[in-house]
Amino acid sequence: MSQAQLGHCTSGSGGEGEGVVVVHFDGTTSSVLRIEARYPLKLMHHINRHNSLAPAASQNTTATADSTVQTPAAVLQVPRLPPYLPPVVQIVGYGGGLLSADKLAIDVRLMEKSALVLTSPANGRAYKQRQPGQPTSSEMRHTFQIGPSALLLFVPSPVSLFAASSLVTSTSVQLHADSSLLLLDVITGGRHTHGEHFGQSRYCSTTTVYFVADGSESDNIRIPALRDRNVLGAQQDDTATVGRYKARGTLLLLGPHLLQRAVWLQRRLRAHV
Repeated sequence: MSQAQLGHCTSGSGGEGEGVVVVHFDGTTSSVLRIEARYPLKLMHHINRHNSLAPAASQNTTATADSTVQTPAAVLQVPRLPPYLPPVVQIVGYGGGLLSADKLAIDVRLMEKSALVLTSPANGRAYKQRQPGQPTSSEMRHTFQIGPSALLLFVPSPVSLFAASSLVTSTSVQLHADSSLLLLDVITGGRHTHGEHFGQSRYCSTTTVYFVADGSESDNIRIPALRDRNVLGAQQDDTATVGRYKARGTLLLLGPHLLQRAVWLQRRLRAHV
């Protein structure tokens, strides 16, 4: 891909498809303080899952960003979580996948000492463009602000790139020196039973990590620390280099919470080289 094409690997923002999640720590557990989403984005989470003192006959409540549904406990038993486990928020899209020119954006803020698992219930899908050859890429933008001593586990299911699809993703992370992040970004080559092996028209993924000094959030001072960019086009060389694989991805483990796991993973990888 040319430098001009690389320069266009950016995600825009719009009113539709935007979501916000804010998590705080009350001294015992982390909980979702605010959760909102606009169509075609949907965010789901369970509330009161850490309340071990609730009576057995109480009701479990499943909440979404746009509705709340109460289900009798006798019908649906939702196990209580111990206080040290973080809440789980799932990213869900309408229509079964991303259509041409769909734009989704989610802003996540973790307050001091809070933790969150952000995931998706099933594989995402990027469908073919409505007008092949036109610059109508689907876009996904993630913005994460991780407060001091906070932990974010971002582990969405893989995104399947269908033939003639076009997808641009952008992830921006703000970390403190003592906050931590696990980020998983995996793509697969569409429907292998139909012979789709990374037959996308365009794919561009950019992850940027900034470090924030203590007390500088109000001044918006960020220090760029890491940038990871993956670009795939429809050229023959892409088929030759990644077409033989069923999936490819990036895994980031940053911060003191994940240091032991990162060292363990590095030793395992070295043992198989």
